[in-house]
Amino acid sequence: MKILFLSVLLLIILISITFCVILFLLKYRVRGYFFDSNGCKIHYCIEGNGPPLILIHGYAVNADINWRWNGLIRKLRKYFTTISIDLRGHGLSEKPTKPDSYGIEMAKDIVRLMDHLKIQKAYIMGYSMGGFITLKLITMYPERIIKAVVGGAGFEKADGDNVRILMELVQSLETGKGYAPLTKALEPGRQAPPAWKIKLLDFGLGMLSESQAMANVMKQFPEMEVSEEQLKNNMIPVLAIVGTNDPLKVGVVELEKYLSNARFVYLEGRDHMTAMTGNKFCNLALEFLKEN
Repeated sequence: MKILFLSVLLLIILISITFCVILFLLKYRVRGYFFDSNGCKIHYCIEGNGPPLILIHGYAVNADINWRWNGLIRKLRKYFTTISIDLRGHGLSEKPTKPDSYGIEMAKDIVRLMDHLKIQKAYIMGYSMGGFITLKLITMYPERIIKAVVGGAGFEKADGDNVRILMELVQSLETGKGYAPLTKALEPGRQAPPAWKIKLLDFGLGMLSESQAMANVMKQFPEMEVSEEQLKNNMIPVLAIVGTNDPLKVGVVELEKYLSNARFVYLEGRDHMTAMTGNKFCNLALEFLKEN
């Protein structure tokens, strides 16, 4: 009985802390500029000096959470003009109601932003979903990219197991059951996550994102598929980084079989949620991007 009481108390404390942190992140968003991307209003921020570096965040979060609050923008803007974008459906950007407004449109938004800012070529860095978008970009628009950093993302087929999990996520979101399939998919070893973690992430992501928009993003995610041949023909220098405990590491190992002109780093003991914590990820990315 005492153990149950302590467990409930711990859950309440964790939820309370998360609630306060999320409110802070939502209230204190750094506000930048907006542009029209094929009828969708997209938010972005520009900071720093140097060559342009576009930062593409992961699923169900926003640019500040992915890049700012862990200190990456502060470090990167010393050497680059960082351009952090809220992807459509996320953050301060508009959230179209039709599924076909997502998918490949999310990759095209990056190039439209470059056109809007009159940037002919840029460095690109993406994490998680942003990493998959980055892989799509190097196959679609190689002439617009100098170098690319791909974090927590690898080679996936549109009919593969991970995409099947994403379709389970769509169903879960549309029936009001939350993000449990995603929480399990990102758990090291894909073990069943504890109930408190499911509730905590449901609470946090529910505060940050609109469920239907997130379902629509996942419905069109198979459009991000790239072929083995496209990867083999890649001429853009790429750095791929993933944690050894990240379930998506399997796709990165597979990516290593096909992606030419690339180097791969596996961060020992890190998972999908911790790979970007500390200095290792940023230092590796900076070293790679600054190389001639």
